[in-house]
Amino acid sequence: MKKMKNNIIYTSSLVISIIVIIICIWFNIKLKKDFGANKTEIKQNELLMRQLNEDQITILNSSNACISKSLYVSTIKGKQVRIDTLIGNKKYLVLFFSSEDCGACVDFSLNQIRKIASQSNKQKILIFASKYQLRDLYILAKSIDLDEQIFSVETIGFPLEKKNVPFIFLINKELKSNCLFIPRKELPDQTAVYLGIATKNLD
Repeated sequence: MKKMKNNIIYTSSLVISIIVIIICIWFNIKLKKDFGANKTEIKQNELLMRQLNEDQITILNSSNACISKSLYVSTIKGKQVRIDTLIGNKKYLVLFFSSEDCGACVDFSLNQIRKIASQSNKQKILIFASKYQLRDLYILAKSIDLDEQIFSVETIGFPLEKKNVPFIFLINKELKSNCLFIPRKELPDQTAVYLGIATKNLD
C-alpha cells in the first residue's frame, strides 16, 4: 500500500513537473515572440521618424517654389491648358503624384482628397499626375469621380518630386506654393488635420 502511495506521489510529481516545463517553454516562446514583435514595431517607428525628419528637410527645399507660367497641363481628354489660365485668380489645393511613386501612398492620398472633395470642396482641388498614359489617367479619374480635377503633367519643377512620394500644397494666382505636406499612410490623422486647415485657407 505504501509503495503504491509512493508511486502515485511520484507519478503526480512527474506530471506536475512536465506541466510546469511545458508552461515555461510556452511562456518563453511567447516572450520571444512578443519581444520580436515589439522589436519590429520599434524599428518601424524609428524608420517612420527618420522619414518624417527627411520630409521636413525636403519640404524646406521646396517651400515657396513657383510653377512656371509657361507650363502646360493636359486634361484626361488630351486638351492642353496653360497653368496660369487654369489657376486664374483663385487659390487651389493641389495633390501631385507620379506613376513612379509608392502605389499604396498614392491610393491613400487620393482617398484622403476624395473625402474632402465630397464636402463641397471639389472645385477648389487640382490633381497633377506625372508620367501617366492618358488612358490610364482617364480610368483613374473616373474611378475616383474627380475627372474634372485631374490633369496630366510631366513635372512642375519642385525638388520634392525627386522623393517619389505624393505631396500636397496650396497654390495662389501668382503660382506660388505654400503649406507643402507629405501625407503618410501610417499617420492618417495627421493628414486629416492638415487637410482641414488647408481647405479653410482656400476661402
